[in-house]
Amino acid sequence: MEIFSLIKNNQSLLKNISYLAFFQMANYLLPILIFPYLIKVVGIDKFGIISLAQAVALYLNVLIEYGFNYSATKFISKNRGDLKIINKTISSILILKLLFFCLVLIFYFIVINTIPTLKTNSFLFITGYLILFGMAIFPIWLYQGVEKLKHITIANFIGKIITILMIFILIKNPQDYIYVLLIYAIGSFITGFLGLVSIKLYGFSFGKISKEDLKFHLTNGYSIFISTLGINLYRNLNILLVGFFTSNSITGVYSVAEKLLKSIQMIVTPIMQALFPNTSIKINELSKKESKKYIQKLLKFLFIFLLFIYIITLFLSPLASKFFFKEFNELFLIIFLILSPVIIFGGLNYLLGVVGLINFGKDKLFTKSIFAGALINIFIGVLGGYYFGVYGISLALLFAEITVFLKLIKYFKSV
Repeated sequence: MEIFSLIKNNQSLLKNISYLAFFQMANYLLPILIFPYLIKVVGIDKFGIISLAQAVALYLNVLIEYGFNYSATKFISKNRGDLKIINKTISSILILKLLFFCLVLIFYFIVINTIPTLKTNSFLFITGYLILFGMAIFPIWLYQGVEKLKHITIANFIGKIITILMIFILIKNPQDYIYVLLIYAIGSFITGFLGLVSIKLYGFSFGKISKEDLKFHLTNGYSIFISTLGINLYRNLNILLVGFFTSNSITGVYSVAEKLLKSIQMIVTPIMQALFPNTSIKINELSKKESKKYIQKLLKFLFIFLLFIYIITLFLSPLASKFFFKEFNELFLIIFLILSPVIIFGGLNYLLGVVGLINFGKDKLFTKSIFAGALINIFIGVLGGYYFGVYGISLALLFAEITVFLKLIKYFKSV
């Protein structure tokens, strides 16, 4: 098939896919391996609070990332031969991210001390937010843009291994649950620091910048920022809704199902992330008609591949229940059964929207699709959560992904 031919004939792409696969494995697979231990030690109720605090932090992360992980990647990919531009971009993005981190921290601190539910576990919610500092200084957008991913993959792996070891060593009883996200924050900082110092290995440094440079990257990333806001309204909002409409224990079970889903999705994510800069170059070289045919071929292969993963996932879900909860957990299985088609639609949406429309310069069409899905998710999520609890909220995410898919198909045809 086309994608196999592309990978076989492009060793650089193959390496990047391999590194990104390890990168995503460290991000999703390694952390969920400690879930059974955490659930056993702190209990599903406290695990639910931990998951909620982490979800809030990751929701706020969209305000810090601002879409730079895509806009800066694309910009660096197109200017990879100009060291001066790359160095200026490194400085600009890091300054903007750290500025946003500080501004959001002030806002978040005020909110935590205003809302009684958050104030009760203020230490947990603040340390959860500190995870974002390591993410802010971790320049994955740089390494993806120049397609040099070896050292950041190693840095990410080291950070996650240290985190896991610290969890097993330091978390010994239910009262230790408040330190879990602090440990995550330490691991995140180690990863970010190692990723940052690694830029010297590739001859990059911090370039001198002006206000115009900062303004350019704010403008360049704005449309993607709006899109990622929409993505968060249907990808990271649901666990907050579960926390609001249900109990901590149900939130914990939903969190396990959702994170398992994301860990399965990471199977295809490295391929899409590696294809993003590669497709950007290809679109500049080919005609629009040829570029669309190329993406359509990728889409057909991806659908078959995702369908295969989906079927295997359904068969293995009972084993997952026993792994996480040491028993057959009916709630987990029902939630996961509802969410599992997202494996297919989420992957297709990534290809059509990010690899496709954004690389065609149709960021606004991607944004429209995302917000259509977000509105569906909010509407069904709130009503479904009120009347049907966690099941209604789970269905909301599925319907949101389907809505985005239908919109992306429509817009892709019109390009």
